[in-house]
Amino acid sequence: MNKSILVNGTFRSGSGAVNDYLSSRKDFSNPLGDNEFRLVSDPMGLQYLFNICYNNPGLLSSAYGFDEYRKFVYNLQKYTVYLAPGVQAKLYNKRLIELTNEFIKKITKLNYYAMPHYSRIRLNFSSQIRYSLALKLKKENHETKFTNIIVPKDKNTFIKEAKIYLEKVITKATINNVKNKNIVLNNAIDVFNSIESSKYFKNPKIIIVLRDPRDIFSSMKVGKAGAAPYYDVNIFINWYKHFFCGKDFKKILDNKKILKINFENFINNFDKENIRLCNFIGVKRQFKLVDKSNFDIDISKKNIGKSKKNLSKNEITKIEKKLSKFLKW
Repeated sequence: MNKSILVNGTFRSGSGAVNDYLSSRKDFSNPLGDNEFRLVSDPMGLQYLFNICYNNPGLLSSAYGFDEYRKFVYNLQKYTVYLAPGVQAKLYNKRLIELTNEFIKKITKLNYYAMPHYSRIRLNFSSQIRYSLALKLKKENHETKFTNIIVPKDKNTFIKEAKIYLEKVITKATINNVKNKNIVLNNAIDVFNSIESSKYFKNPKIIIVLRDPRDIFSSMKVGKAGAAPYYDVNIFINWYKHFFCGKDFKKILDNKKILKINFENFINNFDKENIRLCNFIGVKRQFKLVDKSNFDIDISKKNIGKSKKNLSKNEITKIEKKLSKFLKW
């Protein structure tokens, strides 16, 4: 891979439009298409594993982290999405699990079996029966192999191997074949920890997409967003203030290694914004789109101000009053 273009958003921010544009260019590839690459950014993902191993270390913390990460990857590989109406498919093939096991093996310093307290209290009913039976048969705890305790190597080794691991996942374990050197990934990193969580990608270019909070709430409400408070405007306002109105988030946006894009500007002033975007990434401004491109500015334009139809006057008034500094139209 030449460059990793990491397009991030603040939930329903319009990052999908930027993702669709770059993914539709013939000089870019997106291994997951419209779907998000969550292997790093999700709770229990790769960044979580790094944090529990090195930023919150404990005698058994890393063992728990590796156990949770393996479960996360197993569930991710089984997970299916709708690629088209009536068409379900997995985003990852079984090589994801194979590559994950190889990665863990390469970063393991010490490895042994045991049955610590946290494992005993987490046993489900069938596992409790199997464990009790093993004890009756006078098997030692290490012989039961219920819990694999892993102690990782140093953090530099972790990061080095993680880069190799992610590149293999992207090129060998995802639904789409990667044909170009510039890779586009949607919401692949943690928006509040953008620089830190991008360290696993080769030559990362970070983009954060912002949007008018009225349209964010509208999109959440219509789509019944699974990870956000779409059902109550008051909770939404407090949620938005907590995450996106403070000094910490402003500091992230002011970082010169991050390109900030307003969804409304990107759609209404595409030519100008395209120059900013291409200059930041370091690619040509001229572009050709692939056949059956998902990028359509006219459709995106219709989404600007859609909250006027989808929200009540009371909801709009509250957002305009409480979040006046963040309105885009």
